[in-house]
Amino acid sequence: MIRKLSANMFWTCIDDMDNDSMHGTLYSTADEEDIVFHDFNQMVLKADAFMDKIAFPQAFQNKRSFVEEEHQIYNAQIHTNEKRKHDEIIQHHGKLFTGIIMVDTRQYSNWQGCVMNEQFEMLYEFHDVIELMKQLLNIMQKKES
Repeated sequence: MIRKLSANMFWTCIDDMDNDSMHGTLYSTADEEDIVFHDFNQMVLKADAFMDKIAFPQAFQNKRSFVEEEHQIYNAQIHTNEKRKHDEIIQHHGKLFTGIIMVDTRQYSNWQGCVMNEQFEMLYEFHDVIELMKQLLNIMQKKES
């Protein structure tokens, strides 16, 4: 069974890891720009901002801010537009890890979803970003040994 990436799936390429800090790139069919990160926290913040931008998966809670911000009205069609082809994205590979982070929901100001390998086979489920981080570190530590 061949699957294709959807807007809530990030093709994840991790190239380097030092002191439990991951460096890599996230790719999405919903945007032409790559999400480059230099540590796990930066990956989460940039990916969360991206999901806010495309309104998918929609956050269950509004973020608070002291700064006046323009609020985006949810549009169910926004995440269905493919900006980049699946075949183009899967050409990218990380030195330490290549796989898919799928975010199903964003409840309780957190992410819930799963990590899959390149063949779309589920490796782990996660219920928050800390669990996701531990699983990614575990995967890469197994590859190093």
